[in-house]
Amino acid sequence: MGTASRWRVRLGKHDRSRTEASEQNLFVRRIISHESYSSSKISNDIALMELSTAATLNDVVSPVCIPELDVAAGTNCITTGWGDTQGNVRSGAAKG
Repeated sequence: MGTASRWRVRLGKHDRSRTEASEQNLFVRRIISHESYSSSKISNDIALMELSTAATLNDVVSPVCIPELDVAAGTNCITTGWGDTQGNVRSGAAKG
């Protein structure tokens, strides 16, 4: 995953092809990778990024909802963000 200081996070960004008034560009202080991550198998490919400064919460930037109780295995869940789920990295608008 690399050194945290080399990473930047864009919040409030919807269209990567232009600068938006809503976007915040923040530095990453620390990256916490999944303890069972495997780059060769690309399994458990998830991490937390601790930001160097607090994000400004507003109508387009909000914290992720985390359940108060454990979620049963097999429960449908929703997440959003930039990512490659089909092996076809491309630019464009955010996917939900």
